[in-house]
Formats: sequence, C-alpha cells, structure tokens
Amino acid sequence: MSFVGTTIEFGGIQLRNVKLRNFDQSVRMDESNSDPMNSKFIISAEGVVHEQDVYTGTSQVGLSAVGELKRLEMHFQHSRQDFKLFFEGVPFLVVRANVDKADPASVFVGNVDTNNGPKTSGVSVTHIAGYKAFRVTVTFEISVILCASPLRTSASNQNWLIHNRWTLEESQDENFHWQRVIRGKAVVAHAALWSESVRQFLTPRLSPGYQFTGSTYLISRDALTLDYSVSMKQRHAAPPAPGTTWEGVHAESVGIGGSLGKSQITLAIRGAPETPKKDLLISAMAIIEARYGYKPAIEPDGYKNNYWVTSAQITDILNENEV
Repeated sequence: MSFVGTTIEFGGIQLRNVKLRNFDQSVRMDESNSDPMNSKFIISAEGVVHEQDVYTGTSQVGLSAVGELKRLEMHFQHSRQDFKLFFEGVPFLVVRANVDKADPASVFVGNVDTNNGPKTSGVSVTHIAGYKAFRVTVTFEISVILCASPLRTSASNQNWLIHNRWTLEESQDENFHWQRVIRGKAVVAHAALWSESVRQFLTPRLSPGYQFTGSTYLISRDALTLDYSVSMKQRHAAPPAPGTTWEGVHAESVGIGGSLGKSQITLAIRGAPETPKKDLLISAMAIIEARYGYKPAIEPDGYKNNYWVTSAQITDILNENEV
C-alpha cells in the first residue's frame, strides 16, 4: 500500500517517499476475551532518509558511508522512540514512547504506546548515493488505545488501568468457616507507571467477619502486568486494632460451697511489623477488661465489683511482634 507524500518520522528522523509493504491493525483482547485492551499496528515500510534529516547542524566531514549506514541502522533498531505517520502532510497515527515518571498524569497527553514501544524489527539500511541518501526498510510494532476511555479523560481519578479482571474462589472447612481467595490480573498503560503502584486499588476490602490471611503479587518482566492473589478466612472473633491475630483462653474455677471463685485469662496478641508493642499491650488489656466487665470498686447504687486482680504476668516475645 502506498500513498503519494507518505512520511514516517521515528525518533526525529524522517523516512520520505514511503512505501507501506504491510499495514495490519488488530484489536488485542484480554485473556477472558471480554475486554479490548488496545489496538496493535504492524507497519512494514520502505523509505528514503536524506543526510540533512539525520545530521542537521552537525559536520560529518571524514565519515565513511559504512559509518553512516551503521548510525542509521542503530537508530532504527532502538525501540521506544516517538512515531509519526503522515499522509499528504496530515497526521494519521502519532504515538508517544515515554511517560514522565515524575508526572504520571502525562500519560493523558496524546497516544502513548501501551506495550513498551513503539518497537522495531527487520531493519535494513542501504545507501543510494554516497552517504547523502539512504534506503531504509523497517517494521514497526505499535500498541495504542484508540477507543474512548477514562484513561484519556482525567488524571485526577488515576484511571490508568487498561485492564483488571479477577476470579473468586470460596471453600468451607470442617467447622463451616468460609475461606475466600481472589486472584486477578491488572495491566497498566506504561511501564513508567509501574504496575506495583496499583496495589492499593486492587486489594479488596475485608468482608464482615473475615480475617486477612495472605496475599501474593507478581510483576511481569515488562513491568506492565501485575498478577495478584488475596485470601481471607471467616473467624469467630477478631482482636481489637491494631492486633492482627490472637489466641485467648478464659478459665473459671469455684471453691468449696461456691463462695470464692478464681478466674484466669491467658492471652497472646500479634500485630504488623510496624505496630508498637505498647499498642498491642493496650489492646490485650482492653480484651481483659471487656471480659471481666471491670467497674469502679463502689458503684453509686452500692454495687461492689466481684473481681479483683491478685497477680498478672506479661511476656514479651523478643523475636516476634507479640505480647
């Protein structure tokens, strides 16, 4: 396919009088074949590069034709450069290669390649006349989002996720406690956005009566995909914040005639690595107070508290965040 006046610009260097040997466009779907993720272009082109388009303002005296060929060849073999395709001077496809890492909102400006591109392959450079003009044959692979999407409308909602779908697995143990495992895959628009940064948007909230039991995150080699798994299990009771897990036993014993009783609580409470142990100790004391129902020694109505502390022991687990 060829149009008069077809031009391609790649990384600032123009291919003139371009012949399009192949122009293929397809829609890339997600793994469930439910959502379109981007449009993929395979463009094989042959064109002419003139010396002034390559070395504007730079003296090239003394360079050999072989040296010029190598320079051009290396330029077109270097992926992730801005790509522009013009028909009769009118832009048909303009794709940016980079996103400003310091400003993730820059992804909303123009079409950004969503597969770490634009990419090139099959590069061949031959000279026509000395090193004043060169014939370049190259194939470009470009992936962009062409359809209307929140990705392109607002930076404030940080909706730069191209794709996020998940599965939910539920199982039940011998005590009829339910366990839920959510597994999903998220794809971001550009590696500079770093798929790791979307964790906070993907981790589901805990269901009422459930405890978080673990999570895994796997970042792909191209930094565009994050595979994640989050599990939670139904529990009879949860420790007060900031406790994460706990065990407790409350034992009661009665003396002869039932006139004097003894009560003992054994409790262990754990927290996240950054949780101060003093906060865990406060949570443990709150559990004990709630269990015994402590009141002032003499209530206004004359009621006297039936419990008093005779001894207490606190154990600090040195190698764990546990009291």
